[in-house]
Amino acid sequence: MSYRAAISFELRGLLTEPQINSLFKWCASFAKWRWQTLYRCTSCLINLQWLRTFWVRIRAVLFATASDHHNLDDISCSIASAQFWRRLRVIHRITTWNERSRTWGSGCACHEAELLEKKKVECSQKGRRLREAPAYLERTVEANRQKVRQFDLGRDFEEDQELLLQSTHACNYHSAMTLEKFRWLWRIPWLFARCCEPHITQECLRQYDELSEDKHHPVSNEFCRPHPSSYRAWMQDVIATSRVHPRLQLEADGIAHARLSEDLLEGTHRTVSRERERATPATVPWISSSANLPQNLTLYHDIVCKAQNGEDMFTAEWWRYKSILQKPGRTATQPVRMKDKAFYTKLHRLMIHSAEDWEPCQIEILKCCIVWSCYCIVFFC
Repeated sequence: MSYRAAISFELRGLLTEPQINSLFKWCASFAKWRWQTLYRCTSCLINLQWLRTFWVRIRAVLFATASDHHNLDDISCSIASAQFWRRLRVIHRITTWNERSRTWGSGCACHEAELLEKKKVECSQKGRRLREAPAYLERTVEANRQKVRQFDLGRDFEEDQELLLQSTHACNYHSAMTLEKFRWLWRIPWLFARCCEPHITQECLRQYDELSEDKHHPVSNEFCRPHPSSYRAWMQDVIATSRVHPRLQLEADGIAHARLSEDLLEGTHRTVSRERERATPATVPWISSSANLPQNLTLYHDIVCKAQNGEDMFTAEWWRYKSILQKPGRTATQPVRMKDKAFYTKLHRLMIHSAEDWEPCQIEILKCCIVWSCYCIVFFC
């Protein structure tokens, strides 16, 4: 920020309002080279093309005593190069295509119009687009390939033949790589999200029958194995009559609610990491209880409730549950002063439970989760 202020002061009276804004609103970082970061970097850099006009003056005044002349020389060459800015514009155009797809995956079909207008939308269905993703992916890849076929040497690349060839090759490679990376959308168990469609159901059974049961995901076995408790008979009924059993529809909906966007998980990963630093002894049980609620409910029922005095232990541990959040030290065994609402926000839930409204949730479910955490602390730490 000090350099931005210095540049703005040195060029006072020479810069327009948009130029000053582009200088102070820089929000990109090269620290994490991901698609989202690349888009932000190119967007911000394009708005700084005006630096070419003033760079000689800026370097002479602000960097006259700098010791790293080698990097400064490289930067000066890039800023003065018309080829650099021409290539930057092409890269930005391509990353914009990818950014649209990335933001689509974190949106929802029910608020598509509002999201396109960049309005802030709160919706429980945001990111849950597993059923829509295959068709969208094929449609988008084909649209990008069509754009590549319409590249114009003069209009798009300013007569830079080498840049045209490199961009065409890179875009075609990116399209092929995208389809390859997302091939799992057409494979079980993710394909079960669309298993209420006859032709999809037939494909699910075909893929399952290609391999033995021990080589399949447990979810695939639950759906397709030849067993009275599986959903195979209902799936075969879908193929024969197009009728969907309510239980099969429910299970398919549960898989379809998986998130395509990992933004929320990234935030939770950061939060759990910080919690681990605060309460090291609780690391493993806390993560386990937070991320695998259904499994822990089963363990609670099979281990805690059936044990001698299990219910008494449950009641006692519930009143002490917040102690697992306490910092290590003299107060490690004392409960943390924390309101229930603050505690509930720390509880991370996956699978179909992430789509539920937990406000009116019965307190016993949360008790089960915490009791299992305490049980792990007592017996495994």
